[in-house]
Amino acid sequence: MGTEPGGDTGVAVSRFRRAVWLFPAVFALHVLEEAPGFTRWARRHASDRYTQTDFIRNNALGLALTIGGTRLVSRAPGRGSVFLYLSLVLTQQALFNTVFHVGTTVAYREYSPGLITAVGGFLPLWLHLSRLAREEGLLGPAGELGAAAIGGAVHATAVAQQVYKR
Repeated sequence: MGTEPGGDTGVAVSRFRRAVWLFPAVFALHVLEEAPGFTRWARRHASDRYTQTDFIRNNALGLALTIGGTRLVSRAPGRGSVFLYLSLVLTQQALFNTVFHVGTTVAYREYSPGLITAVGGFLPLWLHLSRLAREEGLLGPAGELGAAAIGGAVHATAVAQQVYKR
């Protein structure tokens, strides 16, 4: 445990509260990997109605939600806020976005833009943050399963509506 950034305030900062700030950075790197080719890829494999404007809007909203959620959970990391963060932000983006990129790469036999940062950034960070949350008593087994179920449903709905335009 450390102290609050900016000086010794005497307030202990958990490893989870510090490590959670890695997620917005990895998210930004993921968007940079996707940016050059995801729109063309989505038009070929998902919906010919998917546009660069969709890509920018979806990722700007995703980054804003990620930063906002990360700020909230880093300042008030109770069991409820951690569960909501893992369900609605981290698990749906990091775990299920990785599943999306791996699955579509296999299904379409073509690189899915975002695959490298999903597998090499999102997945290890999701595992690390989930482990820290468990170790610090912020998430139990039932919470992990619930976060996975909610995160999976949120991600599937977002992809269906935003990428596949169903």
